[in-house]
Amino acid sequence: MIDGLAVVDAHMHVPRLPLIAHNPGRYRLVANVNPLLHDPPAAEAERQLNLGAVAVKVHPVHGAFRVDRDDMYPVYDLCRVPGQQPLQQDGLVPITPPAPL
Repeated sequence: MIDGLAVVDAHMHVPRLPLIAHNPGRYRLVANVNPLLHDPPAAEAERQLNLGAVAVKVHPVHGAFRVDRDDMYPVYDLCRVPGQQPLQQDGLVPITPPAPL
C-alpha cells in the first residue's frame, strides 16, 4: 500500500487501467520493470510512469537480475521526481501452490 491506497502492478501491459479508472480513489498503478525483458529498462519505466504509475517496482529475485546493474540506475533516477517511489520486492513469490507432501 502507498499512502493507504492499494497499488496495482502494471507488469508490462495495461489491462488493469480500467480498474484504476473505475475507482481512482482506491487504486494506484505501479510500474514494473525487468532489465532482462525491457531494453532499456528506463524507457519502459518512463512509459509506465506516463500511464499514471506512482512508483516503480523491481523484483530482482523473481526477475533473476541484480539491482546494481548499470542499466538500472537510470530507472532509479526517474524515481527522484517528487511523488515517485522506488519499490524493491525481495524473496520468492509462489506462482502455484506447493504440492501436497
